Amino acid sequence: VAQAGSVTLTFRFANGTTVNRPMDILVNGMAARPGLAFPGTGAWTSWQSVTTTVNLNAGANTIRATATTANGGPNVDFLEVAG
Repeated sequence: VAQAGSVTLTFRFANGTTVNRPMDILVNGMAARPGLAFPGTGAWTSWQSVTTTVNLNAGANTIRATATTANGGPNVDFLEVAG
């Protein structure tokens, strides 16, 4: 990003189960949004989006989403960074 500051992350995901599959969102190795909820979407082919706000440094940043349950996370196919 051109300048350090707050941005909105939008994750597009599918979760064909009926249970939440939360993930920890890390930015540059630091927990930025622990336990972000990814609720069931009804089918693995039904896509929804979830957003969260994080702070990024100017320049390159590393964003990692890590499942927090034994069942893993949802299917994520897109990450948008806006702001």
